Amino acid sequence: MATKPAQLIAIGLTSLAALTGGAIAFLEKKPTDQSSVVSKPPSLTPSPTAPEVSSPVPDKVSPKPDSPKKQPDRCDTSMAKVSDPNPPLNVRSAPDTSSNNITGKLQNGTYVTIEDETPDWYRIKSPTPGWIAKSKTVHACTEKRQQLTLLPSQTIRGEFIGSGHHDYPLTLKSGQVLTLTPTKGPRPGLIDPSGKVLEPMGEETSAIVFNPQIDGDYTVYLESRFKGYGYEFAIEVK
Repeated sequence: MATKPAQLIAIGLTSLAALTGGAIAFLEKKPTDQSSVVSKPPSLTPSPTAPEVSSPVPDKVSPKPDSPKKQPDRCDTSMAKVSDPNPPLNVRSAPDTSSNNITGKLQNGTYVTIEDETPDWYRIKSPTPGWIAKSKTVHACTEKRQQLTLLPSQTIRGEFIGSGHHDYPLTLKSGQVLTLTPTKGPRPGLIDPSGKVLEPMGEETSAIVFNPQIDGDYTVYLESRFKGYGYEFAIEVK
């Protein structure tokens, strides 16, 4: 009987297995499906978009106009009068007491014009330029501004050394009554908020009684032409 090729292969493999002492398994290759499978990703539903919210535009606010600022109180001294316990007063080239810097002398009662100052000295420009000791003079505010706090009554005192001008602003309202009574020196004058002189300064001793028609800052004032003086007056507001 003739041997078929398949039988020869089986005999050969059996002999090979016997020689190697192992088993050979035959794997049957299954036919492969040639059609390719493509996975389709799930469709995604887009998330709803939140509607845009526009920020409210604030109404334009017009800046408030600045209210008039009150001027600060001040006291400027530009004149003094010599008053040395051991006259005459030495005028010096520098603000110290060195024996070799004396450039002139001034008698008591002499008015001097001040150009500059330190805590202890005045630098004067007339009648003799130089430095003099501040403690050996009589001095006061040449130009003065002092805001008055409104009280039912108060007394104001001051002094001029030489010429000058003193202002005392105060705020009055319509319906109030202001009374100014001089007790020493001239009677003060009165200026309204627009700068108009309502009552001029004078030598009268009678009181000024004033009824403001508008609210605002009024000014009580005094001035000196040259020699100076002391003054005192009472203010009443009702």
